[in-house]
Amino acid sequence: MTDLLVAEIDHSALAHNTRILKAAAGGGKLMAVVKANAYGHGAVEVAQTVLASGADELGVATLTEAQELIAAGISAPILCWIWSPEEDFMPALAAGVQLGVSSRAHLQAIIDSGAASILGAAPQVTAVVDTGLNRSGVRVTGPDWQEYVTELATAHQSGAVNVTGGFSHLACADDVENPANDAQADEFRAAIADLESAGLTGLTRHLSNSPATLTRPDLNFDMVRPGVAFYGMEPVPGQSFGLQPVLSLSAKILIVKKLKAGQSVSYSHTWTAPRDTTVAVVPFGYADGMPRALSGRFEVAIDGVRYPQVGRVCMDQFVIDLGPDSTVTPGQRAWLIGDGSHGEWTATQVAEAIDTIHYEVLTMLRGRVERRHKNRFANREFPAHGEVVLPTADDMREFGAWLGSALQAGDLVVLDGPLGAGKTTLTQGIAAGMQVQGRVTSPTFTIARVHHPEAGADAGAAAPSLVHVDAYRLFGEEGPDSGAEAATGATTGASAGASALDQLDALDLDTDLMDCVVVAEWGAGLVEQLSDNYLLVEIDRSAQDDSRRVAWRRN
Repeated sequence: MTDLLVAEIDHSALAHNTRILKAAAGGGKLMAVVKANAYGHGAVEVAQTVLASGADELGVATLTEAQELIAAGISAPILCWIWSPEEDFMPALAAGVQLGVSSRAHLQAIIDSGAASILGAAPQVTAVVDTGLNRSGVRVTGPDWQEYVTELATAHQSGAVNVTGGFSHLACADDVENPANDAQADEFRAAIADLESAGLTGLTRHLSNSPATLTRPDLNFDMVRPGVAFYGMEPVPGQSFGLQPVLSLSAKILIVKKLKAGQSVSYSHTWTAPRDTTVAVVPFGYADGMPRALSGRFEVAIDGVRYPQVGRVCMDQFVIDLGPDSTVTPGQRAWLIGDGSHGEWTATQVAEAIDTIHYEVLTMLRGRVERRHKNRFANREFPAHGEVVLPTADDMREFGAWLGSALQAGDLVVLDGPLGAGKTTLTQGIAAGMQVQGRVTSPTFTIARVHHPEAGADAGAAAPSLVHVDAYRLFGEEGPDSGAEAATGATTGASAGASALDQLDALDLDTDLMDCVVVAEWGAGLVEQLSDNYLLVEIDRSAQDDSRRVAWRRN
């Protein structure tokens, strides 16, 4: 991590927006559109949060996007609507991805693949209906519509496919009073009626995008399919629905230098200093998503003060004018896009400056932009089992804090993973979540360490202590059954557990273990006998980067 260019993703805002959209869906389902890397926010991480916050299904554009979610262990229904009949779509079907059928050729490709026979079940598909956007899908009023309906129904009845839904997309929903919205809704209802008349009943129907979800409850049908609203962008000009921007972009100031009046900046010298001044270099260029068209039309915020960008935006950097009396120094952060809380522009303001939409501003971030996720687990219950990918050590600590806040006296947490996987890092987060005293370090040279509750911890005097154990050093490679019980053959669960407790008690820990939370590093296969109910956490660190895949289950 360099801190040069950071997009911070606030999952508490994402969860807030999800709850607003879930309420707007009424009693229907909520599909979260996470295409284009979740509009630049990180598809896997966003998917995990929206699903935990009320979303029922996920929508993506391409097969690659669907497969990324599946590889991350996401099991929620996924609908994919942009794919070629010539693509290898079998892996996606095998993983349970629902395919949007945009033409008769798409349907025929699935039939010809023999997917139903190969998979042992009819693959789920959704009819893509064109009601006036004149983009993907079969137009209800077009020459192929009746043949499309007949072929879908025949394939469904033969078991070649399982048609589970039908959807269309609105062209003018952000213009709430536009008559095209009602015209498209009428065409959609007619299309569904035709499909049902052909025997395709019980379909999940969805039409509404972000603006329609928030303004047209009469178009909810069985599910709504918003996208940009999840990310905190207000989808209807001039209206606010209480959404919170999720992404904030900042960059580290690299260089600060004095400039004389008459000196010019950047390519083609399009800006010349009108007086002696100070300029700074910001490492964000058009290769990272900073539009060159913003040259000379943009401001950044440093410590709440806005400064103009001057000269041409370059591939990797741009220059800002700090003025003659600036105290800004290298290393300070310049805020580029966000919710305005740092004084920075919003994505909507950036979009207006170059006559585009906030959708494009969010999705343009690429290249060397480092995404950092915060509050990923805020206000979420800790489930009995799960799996998550954590990109950084800070993410590990945040995950640990989530786990720690859910632990109670008598709990045993068994940490398993190779050297350097992050077991102690995770325990540091657990300690923060439990609000205990003392700095958590590796227990390798102490075997066990007790951390008592901080004064004023949420649970008060009843808050449990944390016992941090190096199980390998405590028991040795022979494990907890290597003592007298093992010698006499008495290796029942009760006696083995008693042996392990005896060995812990022999350390003269100033605490009653049943009133504590025990976290045991290197514990798999060694300390499970301490409790009939323990949480096993397995950590696998990537060989390519600093990310960890963490899986847990309660036994």
